[in-house]
Amino acid sequence: MSEFEALSEDLREIAEKLGSYGFSLRPDGTGVWRLTFPPGHPSGPTEVGFLERDLQTGLLRVLRDEEQRSGVLYRYQQGDERWGRIVYAGTNPLVPWTTIGQAGCGPTSLAIVLQYLMNVRAENSSTAVAPPETASYAATHGRGFTRNERTGRLEAAGTAGDPMIRGIRRRWPGFE
Repeated sequence: MSEFEALSEDLREIAEKLGSYGFSLRPDGTGVWRLTFPPGHPSGPTEVGFLERDLQTGLLRVLRDEEQRSGVLYRYQQGDERWGRIVYAGTNPLVPWTTIGQAGCGPTSLAIVLQYLMNVRAENSSTAVAPPETASYAATHGRGFTRNERTGRLEAAGTAGDPMIRGIRRRWPGFE
């Protein structure tokens, strides 16, 4: 029986991803799981231990740090100075525009997911996608509006996830 069979599917997947970066995980027989870092790893420690209750959080933190260090994890923020002030318009000309920083959480999240999938699951392609590109797409695929109860006017209201995701394959072939 493999020592990982006792782990949940999510934990096994995290352990396998860490293994692809040269880490190894093993139980030490005292209820502690030992994560050994690859030789010469720049983080400093050579090994850390996690109690089972802390294992998922600990391993995921190490994995995300490693993915960010190796350039495959992007932590986009919708208000980032590079795009936070870019207009995020919709298809209704009667509605005042907003910016990615004000109402672009959907496109920003989509950029994070696509960037991850393109660079990790698509065999480390060098394709880049950032919030301005996904906001341009989402402006016609899910840009939402609400009616202000006080004024009766339409106002921009972020992005509806289902319509944004529904047409994703046409814009980014191979993803849905």
